[in-house]
Amino acid sequence: MTHENNLSQLQGRLQDPCFEIIPLKGIEKKVHHIPTGSDVAITCSPDKGIPATLELTRHLRDHGFNLIPHIAARMVADESHLREILGELDELGIHRIFVIGGDAEEPAGEFDSSFQLLELMSTIDHSIDTVGIGGYPEGHPLIDEKTLLQFLKKKQKFAVYMVTQM
Repeated sequence: MTHENNLSQLQGRLQDPCFEIIPLKGIEKKVHHIPTGSDVAITCSPDKGIPATLELTRHLRDHGFNLIPHIAARMVADESHLREILGELDELGIHRIFVIGGDAEEPAGEFDSSFQLLELMSTIDHSIDTVGIGGYPEGHPLIDEKTLLQFLKKKQKFAVYMVTQM
């Protein structure tokens, strides 16, 4: 490949970036810098939890962004809680989510991995049509490499895309 081809591919990929925001105090005042129509992922931190992610999603839904809330499996208590989350996302008109295991040291309930959550989601009626998952090209501090690869393969049937942090 030539340098020009590489540059052209890079420019194409940078035309539609995905912005990731953290539900922190005052973030609503800073999103005006993000172009309307942009993909905006809303993280789910162990400190703030799923309620903060959903609250910010609710706040930003009329700003013209393509919102992608993160749902951390380790912060979902049980099937009832998952149904509640999916119901709220349905009401907000959200069709795309990013499912991760999450960084909580202890699970809030019966899910300790994103795979378990994705499996249950596949049995529930909801409006989510695009699911992203985390990929770990450099490994994961809490999961051995063999197990990580096994579960990435199992999650393929549920996911449309994968995101990595390097």
